[in-house]
Amino acid sequence: MTNIITLRHFVTRHTSARVIATNQMLGVAAASCNRHNISTLVGALHLLDLKERPSSPKLLRVAYFQAAKNCHPDSPQARALLREGDKSDEEVEIMLTTQFLKLTQAYEFLQANIYKHYDGDDDVVLDQDIISYREEQDFREACQDVLGLSAETVEECKKCPLFREWLKGRTEGAGLWRRFFTQHGGLAPKLPVREEQFLLEESANARPMRRKRHS
Repeated sequence: MTNIITLRHFVTRHTSARVIATNQMLGVAAASCNRHNISTLVGALHLLDLKERPSSPKLLRVAYFQAAKNCHPDSPQARALLREGDKSDEEVEIMLTTQFLKLTQAYEFLQANIYKHYDGDDDVVLDQDIISYREEQDFREACQDVLGLSAETVEECKKCPLFREWLKGRTEGAGLWRRFFTQHGGLAPKLPVREEQFLLEESANARPMRRKRHS
């Protein structure tokens, strides 16, 4: 019970609109630093076990989801590490966490570098456009059943750099969230963008028009 209360306190504090807005700028800087670890397309593809560039964002998502599942403590990869006998449970957990975060960096790096030329294209297929109704509903149910939180709250957590930093920790709470993410699409978006949300974001990003001076 204490663990759930601690999680709720963390999420409530770090997913307020003010905190998220402030950390959007931090997110750009953090992502820039992180991606130095994935310096080439070849390296990022290798991490996701891809031999060539995926032909669509959907195929990239599938590769990332599968790779993330291998970072779960009950995965065959984890059991193989434990069978080696020279690593403790804690050491394996650290290795899996590091691998999961590297996979996420690779996924976001490939998204930015392979599909960025789609910007402005009417036929662009964005991450949130390929989420099926069934996938969305499964994610919503999992968020409530496992974390006791709304899917919208969990999505905002994914975007928050402070939350991602907390996710690296060795606490029971961080471990619970990592296991949840490895089984439910990693840190990739799992909710489609609604038209109202899109319009609000577009409005927020629009530059205010300057009034003309009358002579």
